[in-house]
Amino acid sequence: MRIRFYIHYKTTPGQGIYVCGSADFLGNWNPEQALPLNYAFDGEWSTEKEIQEDLPSIDYKYLLKDQKGNIIWEWGKNRNLDTGRYNKPDILLHEHWRSPSNEAKVMYSSAFQKAIMKPGKTLKAGYSTAKKVLEFRIQVPRIGTQYQLCVMGNHARLGNWSKTKPLLMGSHDHFPEWSASVSLQGFTMPVEYKYGIYDIRQGEVVTLEEGDNRRIDHLPESSSDFVHIRSDESFRYPLGNWKGAGVSVPVFSLRSERGFGVGDFTDLIDFIDWAKETGMKMVQILPVNETISSHNWLDSYPYKSISVMALHPIYMDIDKLGILEDKKLTKEFEVIKQELNGKTYVDYPEVLRHKSRYFKLIYDQQKETFFESEEFKSFFKENRDWLVPYAAFVYLRDQMKSADFRVWKKFSSYDAAAIEKMSTPGTPEWDDIAVHYYIQFHLDKQLREVAGYARKNGIVLKGDIPIGISPNSVEAWTLPHLFHLDVQAGAPPDAFALKGQNWGFPTYNWETMASDGYQWWRARLKKMADYFDAYRIDHILGFFRIWEIPSDAVEGVLGYFNPALPMSADEIREYGVHFDYERMVRPYIRHHLLPDLFGEFTEEVISKYLAPDGYEIYRLKKEFNTQAKINRHFLDGTVEEEMDDKTNRTRRMAPQDIHS
Repeated sequence: MRIRFYIHYKTTPGQGIYVCGSADFLGNWNPEQALPLNYAFDGEWSTEKEIQEDLPSIDYKYLLKDQKGNIIWEWGKNRNLDTGRYNKPDILLHEHWRSPSNEAKVMYSSAFQKAIMKPGKTLKAGYSTAKKVLEFRIQVPRIGTQYQLCVMGNHARLGNWSKTKPLLMGSHDHFPEWSASVSLQGFTMPVEYKYGIYDIRQGEVVTLEEGDNRRIDHLPESSSDFVHIRSDESFRYPLGNWKGAGVSVPVFSLRSERGFGVGDFTDLIDFIDWAKETGMKMVQILPVNETISSHNWLDSYPYKSISVMALHPIYMDIDKLGILEDKKLTKEFEVIKQELNGKTYVDYPEVLRHKSRYFKLIYDQQKETFFESEEFKSFFKENRDWLVPYAAFVYLRDQMKSADFRVWKKFSSYDAAAIEKMSTPGTPEWDDIAVHYYIQFHLDKQLREVAGYARKNGIVLKGDIPIGISPNSVEAWTLPHLFHLDVQAGAPPDAFALKGQNWGFPTYNWETMASDGYQWWRARLKKMADYFDAYRIDHILGFFRIWEIPSDAVEGVLGYFNPALPMSADEIREYGVHFDYERMVRPYIRHHLLPDLFGEFTEEVISKYLAPDGYEIYRLKKEFNTQAKINRHFLDGTVEEEMDDKTNRTRRMAPQDIHS
């Protein structure tokens, strides 16, 4: 068998084109051993290879090398040549370098290929088994259900430009690649053709690509049987770029009468139906990862997860777990359900408290058979790397009454062997740990069902990934080397937040993450891809630059960009700015400024919190010389919302709060 490679790509002097792939003669994906192509003229590169070995299928791609050893691969997935299907002594490949526009690349994402543009059932495509065959190939992801790609041209086998008799193309298992072939017997050159979109319902071509006809002036000479594969790129749409609309919604807001005081994953089904009816193409939801840290309203903030893998138990549809055998308990939960549904707001702590109780009861009822199910065994095997430490973390959180693992005594530092031992069936802790396997299994199952339903209905389910993690999280506990736990992430001051923002997240140790190829991020994104065909990364700028705040600061105004190029005091002076260290670096506390800040509380503030540092000059006492110390002093035993006006104003030390 002889394979001839031909590709059109214009290079610059010193550059060469190679083909690399899964066979020995293609270098087995080693670019240093790739098969070189020979340059002819005007961007034409070609080579041929006699193959003695039996190769039923070959994957390959083209690449560019220059004299300095730089390598650039063409864009996209591997090309495939099913040599066994053709059974010809000569295979002639005529191809083009793949480099679609950014707008076109989006169409190759799973959001379009698995949902919006997922092809439906197509009519039988045209394929020839003649001795000499011409095959057309093109990648077209943007087509939609109930449509099929086709070829129209100036020969009878191409329909003689008839909209009702084109050569229909099939995508087989290689969507978005479409192909069809015809016998070359009786063909005359040149062949002129275009690709079109065929409406299966109407039985005719409804969209013909714009521009000049594509053209084949001659075919390579071959005395033996052959297949000439003409691979084209870029369907020329006359309609411009695709446009679509979507809607963003928090799952907790999708409350229904059958729910339990909060929207859950199953409620997304009705919302997807609504989105489809209104012509929407995407439903984006807020983050749905586990955030339970303090078992109060603070846990309702969806961007501070204690696990980037685990789903939030509050979104469980408890009806899908089964019915409690105790009829009295069933009636009790029905009463609770009506009470929670009757509230005009989501009573977050109460919903979670009652759902957690239900989880434990139904788990105790089902645990004997649950762990023997093949479905659970498969889930556990696939997810055990994160599931075991997560379940242990949640167990310890509840036992220690805190998600701050630093106060967990012997468990303050993660010990994988100790956690594995504690998480073994038969231990005293087993049921309190394993119940979280049960919860996560069912959450995973329910959200996967929603994702499948969305795809089936042509709707993209889009997730939301927070840029940060909680400092009191499974990841901070098990993988502290991946984070800078001694600083906090936030945002600099702007028109919307004059003192900046402090999110309280540790920043990423990108250097350490890079050492293993960012495996933590890869695993995180792969897990989210189980449910979402697209996702938003909150504050994605944080991948490149983050506003980093010292751990002893509370307000974002005390932060700085990392990475950044700082300026020295001398550089600042060179710009004509008088640099006063005392005023610009240290807290500037002068007596004449204090009455405007504290009014009638001035003398009390001086007495309690300040120490003299010169005539009418003060500094903060040691026990109050950072924002974190001040916060701990004023928030000791109370929460900000319950603080009296005087105490809160003194803590914040802001004139607008005194004289508002």
